[in-house]
Amino acid sequence: MRDAFTLRKMVSVSSLGKNERWYARFFDPETGKESTQKSVEKLAKELKIPVANKLMKEREAQRICALALDAGLIFKKKCTILYRDYIKEYWDFNGDRIRRKNRRNPGSINKDYAIIMNSYFVNHVDKRLPKGLLLEKVTVRHINTIIDSLIDDGKLANATIQKIACVQTCSQFHVE
Repeated sequence: MRDAFTLRKMVSVSSLGKNERWYARFFDPETGKESTQKSVEKLAKELKIPVANKLMKEREAQRICALALDAGLIFKKKCTILYRDYIKEYWDFNGDRIRRKNRRNPGSINKDYAIIMNSYFVNHVDKRLPKGLLLEKVTVRHINTIIDSLIDDGKLANATIQKIACVQTCSQFHVE
């Protein structure tokens, strides 16, 4: 089995003295691809680990690389898109998604439909979402909880609730 990363020490000598730095290459366990070199010092800064001296020992560099892998700094892409912003952009008639879809299949989504779907989200779902919910954190449980609360309220028709469910699931799971 392949190691998760390899370390390499780069030594440079200048008039100011000897400078040693550690660099790591990480291997993606799913694809087997090798990442570009990453400075262990920069990883330590991202992890908020103080580096006492410039002459770091190999063991310390290994520990920092292992912590970086565990923290998801290497292979996990950071997502900072709020779910509510994503849905509003998804149903924006002047947005890229609807424009591209209508270019492929003219008239497939008209302006009224996009406005209605967006207003379903704003009027019924947005206030029930947890504040600051990121797109990558949305689960089926979130959607089911919102649908259940709409059913329990008893103010909306079942067909409307079904459309609201479509607003969330279609945009979340890219079903078109």
